Amino acid sequence: MPYSVFRFLFCSGLLCMLAPAQNLPTRLQECEGNQCTPGGGGGAVWTFNGKQGEARWRYGAVAKLTIERYDSDGVTILRTDIGGTSPGLTAKYTGKMTRNRIDGNVAWTWPGHWNNKTASGTWYATVVEPPASSSLPDPDVQCTPQFPGTGAEAMARAKLAFEAKNQASALCWLRTGANKGDADAQGALATMLYTGMGIPVDYPQALIWAKKAAEQGNYIGERCLSLMYANGRGVAADAKQAEYWNLKAQKDRSAALLAQQAQEQKLQAKNAQRQQTQNNIAALIMMFGVASALSGNSGGDPIERIKDLERRTADADSDCRSFGRTDGTYCGKRDDLRSDLTDARADLVRAIHDLQESHQQLTKDCSAGAQESCQKLIAVKQRLARYQEFRAADIFLGY
Repeated sequence: MPYSVFRFLFCSGLLCMLAPAQNLPTRLQECEGNQCTPGGGGGAVWTFNGKQGEARWRYGAVAKLTIERYDSDGVTILRTDIGGTSPGLTAKYTGKMTRNRIDGNVAWTWPGHWNNKTASGTWYATVVEPPASSSLPDPDVQCTPQFPGTGAEAMARAKLAFEAKNQASALCWLRTGANKGDADAQGALATMLYTGMGIPVDYPQALIWAKKAAEQGNYIGERCLSLMYANGRGVAADAKQAEYWNLKAQKDRSAALLAQQAQEQKLQAKNAQRQQTQNNIAALIMMFGVASALSGNSGGDPIERIKDLERRTADADSDCRSFGRTDGTYCGKRDDLRSDLTDARADLVRAIHDLQESHQQLTKDCSAGAQESCQKLIAVKQRLARYQEFRAADIFLGY
């Protein structure tokens, strides 16, 4: 069937309505140009709450992010640097999603730099945390009558196949979901059978699936049933039944939209709370790190945390290579540790920044005759030199 017709069917009901809020990522690991190659200075961690997000690069840049587009046809993300090493820089990232990875091009603009010209390059990112609202089905699973999953799982695979423009697979999964009792699949299948979208018209079968969907309060099925009664196709014409099902479809559609809005608000609140918790933890880490520097206490040292995570990640990687084929938890543990290690390196960069600010203030106070500040300055200098030396080695290794 023509893709535009198939898209109309899916976007005329629940399928497109439910997609936007659930498909946005909450966390990406990003690299551009040669940043993630040895000596490249390292990439970034991008975190999102809905369409808005924040990026922190390991070399110190901090930016606000806005998702303009994020679907199977393309990704567009805008960047505006608000601090760190490149305030005022803006960029536009475009790309395509393949499973959990995005590859594409980026254009940077930085007034007063690069002769006021736009620079361009390539970038890629890995989805570290997919949306909490849904799990992404494995696209390699083939559609068969023996599929052991639920109707909702089959419907999720139908959406995935639709987004990949694999219409035969999408229709197969749609039938599977309908047979397993998923109301969305039943309503969509009824509409296809009634209109002949991609399959031969079959009014008796359309009536069966429309009734099954309508019994579950699915407004797509209710609307199809209304049309069948209004036009006398597959069932005797009945104006009262047509009006009844049309009004019920409108009511249930409004209820579905309200439920979706409530779900989106709940997810946004959850993501906002999670982001705030992460920010609070990061702030505590920074505060403790500076306090440790002033007191000479090595507890909570970000360098020691990085070394510990490097050891644990190496062990987990070895276990993944040895046992990952039979037990996926080993590779999952390794991936979690890699994410923690990325965060620890970002914490080190922020600690260096905070220590530099403390160094500047203590230098002023010490010059003004504050002896206590002079004593603290010695500890800060030592800690700052140690952190910077370790960070320089990290950058050389490509982190």
